[in-house]
Amino acid sequence: MFQYSNRFYATLQGHRPDENYRCDTPMTFRSIPDGWAIAPNTWDSTMAIATQRWGVCYLQLSDTSIWYTSSCHCCNYPNQWGSSALITYDGLYRPWSSCSDILLMSLFCAP
Repeated sequence: MFQYSNRFYATLQGHRPDENYRCDTPMTFRSIPDGWAIAPNTWDSTMAIATQRWGVCYLQLSDTSIWYTSSCHCCNYPNQWGSSALITYDGLYRPWSSCSDILLMSLFCAP
């Protein structure tokens, strides 16, 4: 989990913000935990992605946009890779590739 501005961020598959890059994300469907939502495309969300490694190259947001993490793009500034439909089945989600994950945002503000 990682705090940026007044929110906590995490990934659906449990990657840590300081985790070294490995292209081995499980392609399993998971539910969004209670108290969390897929992060929206905001400045805070993209900065939470761009300034951390997250163990993957890309993180996806609720609007389907996909952003580079600091593992695969320099300079701690948001850079969009592209977009792809969120992969969902029966209310569950999974990353679009083994080199990506989905960014989650806490529904409640950080203290």
